Amino acid sequence: MSIECGGDSVSSDLVRILGMALHELATNAAKYGALSTGEGRVVLSSRCESREDEPRLHIVWKEANGPAVEDPQRRGLGTKLIEEGLAYESGGTVNLAFLPSGVCCEIDVPLPALR
Repeated sequence: MSIECGGDSVSSDLVRILGMALHELATNAAKYGALSTGEGRVVLSSRCESREDEPRLHIVWKEANGPAVEDPQRRGLGTKLIEEGLAYESGGTVNLAFLPSGVCCEIDVPLPALR
């Protein structure tokens, strides 16, 4: 897996945790969300930006045209991996929202200098 953004590279540690989080989002979308129907779609976008001279990667996962979504009664291991594990491992932030129109996940992580 390779993630490139404006010439910046992503470390293997960041790719590992991002890959796990995106895999969890895709699995849930296929089981319960937008990818569980023929009409459903997922839009995945990313951009690199610099804030206070720190390069950052911003990723947005947005589901549409799937079944109506409700806020889950409990948070499972996969949700904790996305919300807590990704933020902890990367030093970034994660906003996971269960909107009626579909799941939306915004990830903002620093891009550490490669060795």
